[in-house]
Amino acid sequence: MDEDVVEFFRALGAGRLGAKIYCALLASGPLSLSKLSEETGIVAPQLHQYLRRLIALGLIEVSRGKPNVYRAVPLNVLEAVYGEKLERVRERALKKLSSIPKRARLDEREYGVFVVRSWRTFRSRVLEAIRSASYDLLMCGDSAFIRAYWDELKRKEEEGTNLYVILYEVPGIPANENEAKTSRVRKAVSGDFMVISDSRIALVAQRRIGPRDTPEYGLAVEEPVLIDYLQHEFFHRWQRSSVVRDRLPRLPTTYTVLRLALVDAKKLLSEGKRLRVTAYGRFVGAKSETVVEGLVAGVTLDQTAGIAHFTLETPAGTIRVGGPDAIVEEFAAHKIELREAYG
Repeated sequence: MDEDVVEFFRALGAGRLGAKIYCALLASGPLSLSKLSEETGIVAPQLHQYLRRLIALGLIEVSRGKPNVYRAVPLNVLEAVYGEKLERVRERALKKLSSIPKRARLDEREYGVFVVRSWRTFRSRVLEAIRSASYDLLMCGDSAFIRAYWDELKRKEEEGTNLYVILYEVPGIPANENEAKTSRVRKAVSGDFMVISDSRIALVAQRRIGPRDTPEYGLAVEEPVLIDYLQHEFFHRWQRSSVVRDRLPRLPTTYTVLRLALVDAKKLLSEGKRLRVTAYGRFVGAKSETVVEGLVAGVTLDQTAGIAHFTLETPAGTIRVGGPDAIVEEFAAHKIELREAYG
C-alpha cells in the first residue's frame, strides 16, 4: 500500500484499513461483503465495522439488497468533497495556530541548532528561508536539489535580494547550468546542501551514503557564531568555484555578509565607480548600536591574514569597517548598504 495514499486516508479519518478497502473497491468493485473480505483479507465482522465508518465519511456507497453491494465513490467526487474539506480544516487550523501567543521565556537561550528529521520539512524550510530573505541569500546544492527553487530565487533577485548560488557536480547528477535563472552562479565539486538567509538562519544537510540518497536529517542553525563559520565556508567555496554567471548587482543594495560586499565593491571600484557605504553596527569596544557613513577609500580582503574591511572617509575621519566580529578595525558592522556616490 502506497504510504502517500495511507497518509491521505489518515487525514480523512479512515486509516490504513480504510485506504485498503477503498482501493480494493476502486479496483474491483462493486463487491458484496464476502467478496470484499476475500479481496482484502479482512474478516467479515471487522470489515462490516469499517464499511459503516467509510459510508458515514462518504467514501463508500452501498446498494441495499441481499446481499448488500459496496462501491468506492469516484475519484473526482472524492477530490471535490474532501479537497474542499481539507482546505477548510487547513485554513482554520493554521489561523488558530497563528493566533497562539508566544510567551517570552527569559531563562532560555535565544539561539540554537535544531535537528530536522523530515526531508520534506527540510525542503519546506529552505523555501521559507528563500522567501524571507531581504538582503542576501547564499545557497549551494546539486541541480536536483536547487531545480525546484529557481523561480523563487529569480523572484527574490528581482526584488533586490543579493543571491549567490553554487551548483555542485555530483556523480550521476550533472550541474545543469542552463537551468540557472539568477545573476551570480558558480560551479564546484560536490558539497553540502546549504542555505543561509540574511545571516539569520542557516539550513544544512549532508549526504552520507551516496549522491542519490536523501539525507537522514538536516540542521536549522540560528546561532550567530555558527552561521558566521558557515558563511566563511561558503565564501571560500565561492572563491574557488568556476564562474557560470557573474553580473554585478544594481545599486543601491544591502548585504549582511561583509566579504561578499567587499568582493562586489572591489569590482565596482575597478570600473571607475565612486562608492558610499552606510554601515550598521557598533564601534569596537562599545555595546550600543550606531551607524557610520562615508566614501569608500579602500577595500581590504586579505585571505592569508584573515583581514577584511572597508576603509571609509567620514566627517569624523578614516574608519575601517569590519564584520560583526571585528577586532582590529574601528567599527563592527552587521549590515552594509552600498550605493554609488555622485558629485
